[in-house]
Amino acid sequence: MKKVTMARLYHPFLCLLVVLGASISFFPIAKATTLAGCSKAESDALLTFKDGVIDPANRLSSWQGQVDCCRWSGVVCQNISSHVHVVELNLENDDYFNYQTALLGQLLNPSLLSLTYLSRLNLTYNDFGGTQIPQFVGSFGSLRYLDLSWTNFGGTIPAQLGNLSTLLYLDLRSYWSYAATNELNTRVDSMEWLKQLASLRYLDMNSVNLSAASHEWLQAVNMLHSLEALRLRNCDLSVVPSSLSFVNLTALEILDLASNFFKSTLPTWLWEFNSLSYLDLESNEFYGRVPAAIGNMTSLDTLILGGNNLDGGTISPSITNLVHLNTFDFSYNNMSGGVPDWLMHMTNLTHLDLSFCSLNGPFPVEIGSLSNLAYLDLSSNSLQGSVSELHLANLTALETLYLSNNSLSISINEEWNAMQLKHIGLSSCNLGAHFPRWLQRQRLIVSLDLSNASIEEALPDWFWSSWPALGALDISHNKISGSLPESLEGMEELQIIMASSNMLQGGVPNLPSWMRILNLSNNELSGSLPTTSAAENLSFLLLANNQINGSMPSYFCNMTHLYYLDLSNNQIQGEIPPCLNSSMLFFVRLSNNNLSGWIPSFAVCQDLIYLNLNNNSLSGELPPSLQNCSSLTVLDLGENKLSGNIPIWIGVSLQVLAILRLHSNTLSGSIPPQLAQLSNLHIVDLSNNQLSGLIPSSFGNFSAMVSISKYISVPNSIVIRSFPKFILQPTVSITLSAKGQELGYSTSTLDLVKSIDLSSNDLTGKIPQELGALVALQTLNLSRNKLQDRIPDMFAGIRYLETLDLSFNNLSGVIPESLSRLSMLNHLNLSYNNLSGRIPSSNQLQTLDDPYIYAGNAYLCGPPVSNNCSATAVVDREAMDYGSELAFVYVGCLVGFLVGLSGVLIPLCRKSWRGKILIARVEKKSKRCMTTASSLAAILAIACFPVASGLWCNSHSQPLTGHLRFKSQQIIFFQCDNKPR
Repeated sequence: MKKVTMARLYHPFLCLLVVLGASISFFPIAKATTLAGCSKAESDALLTFKDGVIDPANRLSSWQGQVDCCRWSGVVCQNISSHVHVVELNLENDDYFNYQTALLGQLLNPSLLSLTYLSRLNLTYNDFGGTQIPQFVGSFGSLRYLDLSWTNFGGTIPAQLGNLSTLLYLDLRSYWSYAATNELNTRVDSMEWLKQLASLRYLDMNSVNLSAASHEWLQAVNMLHSLEALRLRNCDLSVVPSSLSFVNLTALEILDLASNFFKSTLPTWLWEFNSLSYLDLESNEFYGRVPAAIGNMTSLDTLILGGNNLDGGTISPSITNLVHLNTFDFSYNNMSGGVPDWLMHMTNLTHLDLSFCSLNGPFPVEIGSLSNLAYLDLSSNSLQGSVSELHLANLTALETLYLSNNSLSISINEEWNAMQLKHIGLSSCNLGAHFPRWLQRQRLIVSLDLSNASIEEALPDWFWSSWPALGALDISHNKISGSLPESLEGMEELQIIMASSNMLQGGVPNLPSWMRILNLSNNELSGSLPTTSAAENLSFLLLANNQINGSMPSYFCNMTHLYYLDLSNNQIQGEIPPCLNSSMLFFVRLSNNNLSGWIPSFAVCQDLIYLNLNNNSLSGELPPSLQNCSSLTVLDLGENKLSGNIPIWIGVSLQVLAILRLHSNTLSGSIPPQLAQLSNLHIVDLSNNQLSGLIPSSFGNFSAMVSISKYISVPNSIVIRSFPKFILQPTVSITLSAKGQELGYSTSTLDLVKSIDLSSNDLTGKIPQELGALVALQTLNLSRNKLQDRIPDMFAGIRYLETLDLSFNNLSGVIPESLSRLSMLNHLNLSYNNLSGRIPSSNQLQTLDDPYIYAGNAYLCGPPVSNNCSATAVVDREAMDYGSELAFVYVGCLVGFLVGLSGVLIPLCRKSWRGKILIARVEKKSKRCMTTASSLAAILAIACFPVASGLWCNSHSQPLTGHLRFKSQQIIFFQCDNKPR
């Protein structure tokens, strides 16, 4: 995302001045008459309008039937032809972005058509609730001023607006830039209706989707010969003609086409706008040269070309003809070389932004010739050398100085105070080991960035008392020691403190009421959190990686503006406050603490994106309220004591979920196949639980693991609106089992990871063949389960597989040749199964020569194990008839038994065959023979049973219990030995 420059912050104010100027020039200010009141028809029309809206702040309390409507709030009347009429309805929400004071509901009621002399209608900063602007708006025949900006209207802008032929001012800035549904995405189907507004002087359609009109927008607005201001910022426009047959916009003074998708050279018709004073083409994809014709635009006072691919090295010196130019923004382009010489002749400049321009060389002393500069931004270049008070001596008007992210050494005399700076950015410059003493003399500082500036001393005593207007401070990524004051409540203007990654000690201070951001992560803070806090407006609280103990105080319940909470890697105990459910929360990380109890109910969590409670002692089941968190992208509840089943609603309600980690709990039951409905799921970790049943075959439907183009959308930078140079960069990191070890992944690499880990459960059955469809899967860990049957011959389809762990299961058969075709496989573990046959020896498997990969598989042969395969073909033992094998063993035992029996019976019994012997003697000997034979049979069975049982166990990996009895006594109990787990 392209950064917002300071110049962009001035645009609303410029716009406001334009609006006010337009209002003054277009209309006289009407006053309510005291001679007579408005008509009953108009009064009734306004009361009908009031009945159709919701007024939570009671702003329309003065609208009472017994009072003249000309005295009502927002109503302006005028005496026209001896009659009093309502000519203006101004219901603008003065509290701007506080939508608790906004009017809601039917903001455009047909009753208003009774106000036949209505010429001004202003509903800005109220709330249409996403409804469409009604078509009857085109019937306000007298309307000259219409402002519906920031009113949260949606749908298609009606073409009937073209019927407002007397309209001079039209502001339709959209409440949403992009909306979740088409109904909330304000758009136009065509811009033909604009051509009918021949008198229009001001048009603002910022953030309205004009993509359907990309091929006609310029032709339409070019017909408005009276147009003085055109604002089409962030409108999804992609087509810009390189030339026009004629230019009709001769009165145009303001042109804003920023943040669209124009990809071309700068169009030639731009240079024909001789009256243009303000040109903003920021954040597009314009490329190539800046032509010399730019020097013809001598009326320009503001030129913003930042955020494109323009070649600044080709800017012609003719640009110095722009003698009225006071704002020049060429940031995020390619200027290369040093700061250009022609720039030193533009002595009227007050605002200069050349950040991110690939500038190199020294900081020029000649820049002192720009004595009118109030804003100078040369940050994020490759400037070198030193900057001293000599470079800045003539810049006495300078208020903002940004030199961050250069290789500059700042060496300014501590007595220097030739100017009073308000905004200073020296991040990643070399300030030396000590805090710059010259800063103590800068009494007007509002924002100060000294991050990563090589400071290695304790916070000085004067640090917190020198700048009463300080609103934002960044001293992170230094080696600053000492402690923060016990209380900062006296610094009433302070909104931002970023002091992470230092060596600060002591406790967390009490904060002022207007504090919005506190980041003290990665320090040595200790003690408990303050018991009370006045910072109810706190939006971002980051205290990770300290030694904070105690519990989470109850004032978290009062932080209704809390967006971001990170208390991870501390020693915090107790329960999570049950009221921690701010509707604005989008990031919660409380991992690696000693929290206990149940996970609180997140009743209002539509904006929650990230929830990480990993490695605590939380118990109970997953709260059903989490299914309300429809925006949840990362859910990490691993390493707790959670129980119960994995709820089906995870796969039904959390449709944008990308990371699901429930590992190392006591979850039971089967894995719900509905999880496969999560099309964005990249990482699934359900390992080390008590899950049973089959691996769902639907897991082959994870579309994010089928395509390598999918990515995890997590915030990696947050720009602070009031201090746009202060960028909060939250880290999203997790640890995964991959490549045989625990690996950490952070924000920069996490979107590339695609992993499934179901290890250390009680899963049974086969490995689903459908997993072969997961082309982009990188890690698959199914180890330490009770999976059976063969390894399926489908792994060749998982082309990006790097880690495969199937160890400690009951898999049998041969290793499929498809494994050898996995060119990216660098970690394989098939140990402790019942695999047999020759180990494939081609391609990738040849590089995996660790014998432990195949340990515990007695019937595997070939390198790298020591077993040699016979010259004849190795038979797949799975394909053998194990019943025949066992029959062979028992037949052998039977043959041995018969041979042994004949050796006993023949000597004992042959006399009965030679002569006549008494029957009694024969019967006696026969009993003796039978007793002897039974004994021999029992002994022989005892000898054979373990052999047969062992073969059965090795073949089928099934526990087997055998019972043999001899003389009514059980003499053997045999059971297959379980393999190590």
